[in-house]
Amino acid sequence: MSEMLDIESVYREERKRWLREEAPRRSVRDILIGSVPYWIVLVALVLYGLSAPHTASVFDKLTPGWGWIAPIGVEFGLLYAAFRRRLAKAGQETVTWTLWALEILLFLTAMLVNGAGSLTSVVAVTQLQDLSFTAIIEGFGNLPATTQAALVMALLSAFIIPIGALVAGDGLAALERRTTSDAKEQAWQEVEFTVIYRALYGRYLQQDFPQMEHGKKRPARCADS
Repeated sequence: MSEMLDIESVYREERKRWLREEAPRRSVRDILIGSVPYWIVLVALVLYGLSAPHTASVFDKLTPGWGWIAPIGVEFGLLYAAFRRRLAKAGQETVTWTLWALEILLFLTAMLVNGAGSLTSVVAVTQLQDLSFTAIIEGFGNLPATTQAALVMALLSAFIIPIGALVAGDGLAALERRTTSDAKEQAWQEVEFTVIYRALYGRYLQQDFPQMEHGKKRPARCADS
């Protein structure tokens, strides 16, 4: 009797062969488009680099000598909170009230320390450190254009960096569900039935299966006595 076909073995072999020989090749455009979601990693690194000095300088006034460790807790805390919240939206876990509270507090902290740190740097560079905040606002219209622009950027940085950290956390959570072979796997799922069917049929024909007889065999006639 002919050996039965091992369907699982055929599936594995045909899948490997198809991915190696027939899978659609990625063009430069496909590679570029596929890399876009990973740009969020660069965004996160840039925002961390811009925020870390301000966060460290402000917290160093609260805990002298240990301010350098503050950016790790604030920036990565925001990334973590946004990451967990994104997974919760996808139904993979739940968000507790403590996580929401942590995210809100870290956002406010990041906004305040970045705003204060940026403003301190701008005031020091533009030699306005002898003026109060009220005096700077009242005399804003008489300041040089470059100083006005720097003050506006200091205000914007208070919002850009913490919001950017939340967006980066969302993006990292989205990357967590991506794989490098998404496109090929999707293409394989579209053709796997046809490929496996053809492979099984071809191997069936190659084996020495006896042909099935059409109809029932007639019983042999008894010999005449």
